[in-house]
Amino acid sequence: LAPGGDREVGEQDFAGRTFNAMQTLDIYGRRWTLRLSTRPEFDAASFRQLPAAVLAGGLVCSALGTFLTWSLVNSRRRALQLAEDMTAGLRRAQAESHRLALVAGRTASGVILADAGWRVEWINDGFTRLFGYTLEEIRGRQPSSFMAGPGTDPKALEAMDRAGDAGRPYVGELLNYAKDGREVWIEVEIQPLTNERGERTGFMSLQLDITERKRQAALLRAAKETAEKANAAKGQFLAMMSHEIRTPMNGVIGMASLLLDSPLTPEQREAAETIRQSGEALLTIINDILDFSKIESGRLELEHTEFALRDCLEGSLDLLAASAAQKKIDLLYEIAEGTPDIVRGDAARLRQVLVNLLGNAVKFTDRGEVSVAVRALAWHPSGVDLHFAVRDTGIGILAEHMERLFKPFSQVDASTTRRFGGTGLGLAICRRLVELMGGRISVESEAGHGSTFSFTLRLQEVVTGLPPMPAGARQSLHGRRLLIVEDNATSLRILADMTRNWGMEPMPAATPALALELLRGSAKADAAIVDLQLPGVTGLALAQSIRELPGFSSLPMILLSALGRREHTAGQFNAVVTKPVKSSQLFNALVEIFWRTTGAAAAEPAPVRGSAPPLPAEPPHPGRLLLAEDNPVNQKVVLHQLRSLGCRADVAADGAEALAALQRQSYDVVFLDLHMPVLDGFEAARRIRREFPDDATRPWLIALTANTMPGDREECLAAGMDDYLGKPVQVTDLAAALARARLRVRG
Repeated sequence: LAPGGDREVGEQDFAGRTFNAMQTLDIYGRRWTLRLSTRPEFDAASFRQLPAAVLAGGLVCSALGTFLTWSLVNSRRRALQLAEDMTAGLRRAQAESHRLALVAGRTASGVILADAGWRVEWINDGFTRLFGYTLEEIRGRQPSSFMAGPGTDPKALEAMDRAGDAGRPYVGELLNYAKDGREVWIEVEIQPLTNERGERTGFMSLQLDITERKRQAALLRAAKETAEKANAAKGQFLAMMSHEIRTPMNGVIGMASLLLDSPLTPEQREAAETIRQSGEALLTIINDILDFSKIESGRLELEHTEFALRDCLEGSLDLLAASAAQKKIDLLYEIAEGTPDIVRGDAARLRQVLVNLLGNAVKFTDRGEVSVAVRALAWHPSGVDLHFAVRDTGIGILAEHMERLFKPFSQVDASTTRRFGGTGLGLAICRRLVELMGGRISVESEAGHGSTFSFTLRLQEVVTGLPPMPAGARQSLHGRRLLIVEDNATSLRILADMTRNWGMEPMPAATPALALELLRGSAKADAAIVDLQLPGVTGLALAQSIRELPGFSSLPMILLSALGRREHTAGQFNAVVTKPVKSSQLFNALVEIFWRTTGAAAAEPAPVRGSAPPLPAEPPHPGRLLLAEDNPVNQKVVLHQLRSLGCRADVAADGAEALAALQRQSYDVVFLDLHMPVLDGFEAARRIRREFPDDATRPWLIALTANTMPGDREECLAAGMDDYLGKPVQVTDLAAALARARLRVRG
């Protein structure tokens, strides 16, 4: 419409306009046509900005197109990469599934997949081969319904159920049954299966056939039981043979010893000594065989008791002193400073090892010395490591023979057995005993230059409240100058160190000439220790020469003498100390010279660590004694031994006679042989206990037995015995048992 009024417009009015639109509408039966278009003035103004707008629009469109193109290309690349990754993962999963399927299908173990209710969904071929069932036969069934049988452990099935209900894995052994009724032992592993939400969806069971393993284990158990029975039978046989051999040996050795105590001609004495030595040699062989048998069978039990290390060492040396003196070999020992006095362990087995090693050293040494040294290596919470070294100057051992030393029934060569004798068990027993006590043994040797056998043990140190040594005892030795004349360099060093530790000033002299030279010079001595056997002159002659020197006529002197060579030295020496020299004996002898003789301690004893109490002058047990022993020879031996101790005893031939004797009169001590006819020692002890319930009136019961097997002593004490003596009975052991009986101290 024109501003001035109405007018009609046609198509030509809209031609060339920038915007032109037409819409036809039907309203109330009439048709209306609407046209919308830009005015010429608007079009004229718009055309002036059109190029810039077109350019801007084109740039924007180009950028959008480029971005869209890049996005499409990049998205496609990512999509392709993702597709490739997914394809590769799928292939790997397929390969892994294939491999797992191959493993599950071809493994010898059985595999079961079950749902959450333990119903079978899948089994592998291994399960079919193992139990004979196919998947079609057992699908949907619970394994226990077709695999369990009369031998299946219901407790194991309950444990499996509890683990499954708790969602825990289960591993165990189970006896199952195959389709044909065969027993199949399996090692089963059950793992619960869960989905991504942690919900249990089923179970996987892996079953390994261990039937053959179980069969072999049963065979091994049966073989072990058979071996144990055979071993027990061997032990019983050895115990019986030990008793049967020891009983007559007790008579042989005992009567030979008693014969040696009687007046004999030289020829008779030599014959009696040969009988005694042969009997003891046979007894040693029996002991070695028994010990080796006990060790090999694992029946040797170690004791753990407190004992004085010095006493154990000196006791071992005492047993070899006579042999060493006969061969004129110096027997020495040394305990290093700081070594514990009291330890806890098996003193008897330690003594056995030491006696074996020392015995070999004396046996294979013709001249020189045999020494044993003990020192502490280190302290631990569990004990102290002690090092023992047994050294000799004997024939030595060739290097090629070393490895055979510790083998049973073996010696370095055949000539050794012919010349020195022996079973070849001693060192084997030593090695086993040391290892049982937690130690190790070794040897260093050179042919012609002697040997050194060393071993270590860990023992518990025991701190005890020993009575303190009187101050005057040690003070009396302090600063005293002591001349020591000893030609053995090792012995001279040990004596010098020993006396120096007591506060003395030792003056060592290796020869008599040097000793006289020291005394003739400016040296002053307060006392002297002189060895009996010196090069070129005896100790007796040297003592006389010393007393002839001006100022030394009354010099106190101590003589060192080998066992069995205590010459009559009245007026020449203040004391005689036997070799091997014990520190307690030498200390007491010196204290006797410097302290007691001054009257400073006439009534005060000087207790020394490790010294033995003096033997009582009175009989060890003056009461009435009864001996129950069926063997006439053993009766004579024990009666003679008791008489040598100043005791008398009545005799009963068996346990029944012993009970009858106790009804007739009272006895203070009853010796009961364990193996007697009519009534043995065990039953006799039990009846005596019942008939004499009051310990104050009951006789003291001492068992006599030739048995040496483990548990014999414990069995005796359990039967009511108060003490225990093994055959052959030694006089010293008998005296000690009677002394314990007098004090009512159980042995």
